[in-house]
Amino acid sequence: GDVYSGEFKDSKRNGPGVYKHKDGTKTFGIYKNDKCSSKVLFDSNNSEHTETLMRAEESARKAEESATRAEESARKAEKVVKNAELEASLAKKNHKTFAKSNFKKAYKKTKALEHQ
Repeated sequence: GDVYSGEFKDSKRNGPGVYKHKDGTKTFGIYKNDKCSSKVLFDSNNSEHTETLMRAEESARKAEESATRAEESARKAEKVVKNAELEASLAKKNHKTFAKSNFKKAYKKTKALEHQ
């Protein structure tokens, strides 16, 4: 039958261990509360099957790509905010300059009309 060699805690597989199946395959893994969280499977010819590891690596790669895209989006958003702040500042400055210029023109016209 199946045989497990490894660490136990509270009568459950816990820690590194090897599970030898009756068909000759072996699973090397890390167990926690009687469940294997990370494993490498060897068939009866001791050929390694790393499906779980490959899936974990693929998940890690996708997570890293996602994080990179998120960082890039954050940088773009930061640029948009800075540009908007700059445009708002320029618009405010231009508005003040325009208003001041119009006030001076109106004042000069008023003074000119008073002297006629």
